[in-house]
Amino acid sequence: MALLYYEATPLTSEGEERVRPSAAPQDGGRHRLHVFGLAATVGAALALLFLRLRGDVAPAPADGQGYLRAHEAMNPIAFGAAVPVAPRRCSRVPGVKLAETEPTSVWQSCAAKWTEDCGDVGCCQDAGMHCYEKNDGWSACRESCDAIDELNETWSCRAVAPPEPHTDAQCQEHCRQLESCTIAIFDSDAGGSCTVSTEFHHEVVWAADNFNSHICADASSLPKVEALLDKVKKQLPFTNPPMENQECSWAGEDCSETKCCNEVACDEDFQQCQTYTCYRKSPYFSGCRLTPPSSNSSWEGTALGGGRTVRSMPPAGSQVAMQGTSLYCFSVVNWDAPAPQPFWSTEAELAENIKTNGVGIMQCDDHDWYDGTPTAKAAWGSFSNIDSFLATWRKVGEKGVWKKHDFTVKVDADAVFVPARLKQHLVKLRV
Repeated sequence: MALLYYEATPLTSEGEERVRPSAAPQDGGRHRLHVFGLAATVGAALALLFLRLRGDVAPAPADGQGYLRAHEAMNPIAFGAAVPVAPRRCSRVPGVKLAETEPTSVWQSCAAKWTEDCGDVGCCQDAGMHCYEKNDGWSACRESCDAIDELNETWSCRAVAPPEPHTDAQCQEHCRQLESCTIAIFDSDAGGSCTVSTEFHHEVVWAADNFNSHICADASSLPKVEALLDKVKKQLPFTNPPMENQECSWAGEDCSETKCCNEVACDEDFQQCQTYTCYRKSPYFSGCRLTPPSSNSSWEGTALGGGRTVRSMPPAGSQVAMQGTSLYCFSVVNWDAPAPQPFWSTEAELAENIKTNGVGIMQCDDHDWYDGTPTAKAAWGSFSNIDSFLATWRKVGEKGVWKKHDFTVKVDADAVFVPARLKQHLVKLRV
């Protein structure tokens, strides 16, 4: 009855692991394949012969010891072979930007339209723009390209692409392959950007559909990643921080501190508009003017700032907590004013009809009636009611009911107003 041991030995100079048969165990710490019994011995000998014929067994050295290579067909764990490390995995959090510590940009910033060379980056910051080559020394972002441009200059019009796609998948792959990367943030705006960082975070700092966040780790850190994802989910839907309010000045007010102006002057068709500019008159006063002061005036003339920044609110992203549709509505009624025309109703009659039938602002979540004051007729034929409106809005602010609702709506007494229809539109706006 024979007893056969196969002991794992160190790698050879060729980098292959060999197994040496011996009559007895020499090291209890080594991997052994024990084959007992005569039948097992015969089977092993046949296997050795078969492997020798295949060339997987090296010729026996002078000391008579045979060497069996640890072939892929055999169990690698039994012979101490290295087990492949599980690849790093990434979890995607759509519509969210997570906090980052010292992020690094993966791609160069895309080029601005017309003025910057996009030949190296192959991408454009502005939507609808594409990078086209003019010649070997210049490429620019344009909507389209003609072989002869408006300046009669020649373009090759070859479309230039970025060195690699600026996509969410490519950004994630960068982080997955980088062993030290834990978070990647992709932003589809401005031609696409990707930043990577090396510390785990779960804090959501912004939510919008142009952002995607990726948390990447190896298999040993997956429980930590799952815990981070749970903390992220608890913050959703996310309420973005409010936009900073811009304080500007009106004409006649001192704009030394605000350095911006509220007024805008437009032509009669509102096709051409120009903002007022804040100019310094003296060390003690600056004012908003439509035109710069003349050189021989009493104004110093230094421009401190222009008009109020025009901002628009895009639809809320899929992960953003939307504002509700609760309405606080009010109307301003001049109860003693006569009818504008003989066959028209007075403001008081219109308001009483709304009250009696429970329509209009009566169907809002909260409503109020404010007393108006007679206003003078301006030279152009309309009523000059700006001061009256401002006074009413001050009353609204002082009463404070608007604070309990999502939207404040001013409704004229002669308007056909259906609050339920307004709420339907507000839902579609996703604000």
